[in-house]
Amino acid sequence: MLANAGPSNLGDDIRGDGFAQKKTQGIAELSYWYHLDARTLSPAERIGYQANLPRFKAQTRINQGQVNWDSPEDVYRLFMDAFGDENKAQLARARAWEYVVERKTKTNGRNPA
Repeated sequence: MLANAGPSNLGDDIRGDGFAQKKTQGIAELSYWYHLDARTLSPAERIGYQANLPRFKAQTRINQGQVNWDSPEDVYRLFMDAFGDENKAQLARARAWEYVVERKTKTNGRNPA
């Protein structure tokens, strides 16, 4: 019989190093994005921060002006991810379409002569 073959020890052996590496990467990602020491968070807090991370990343992109206005569908998805509000996302997509049409009109409306 193995000396430390309890259920908790067996679970760690089954998971292997990949689980520990993924957990460490997750903690590092939370620390990077939220500017906090994620190692000090409780498991429940860590889950909450992790669940909110896609929204936080999308809002950060918008706040930093990293929006590809040339792609209205990407703009729609970005605003849906950031705010979860269909009206805001559709308004942003409409503005992106206005931008695309304006750019194409200026480009195609040149006088070749």
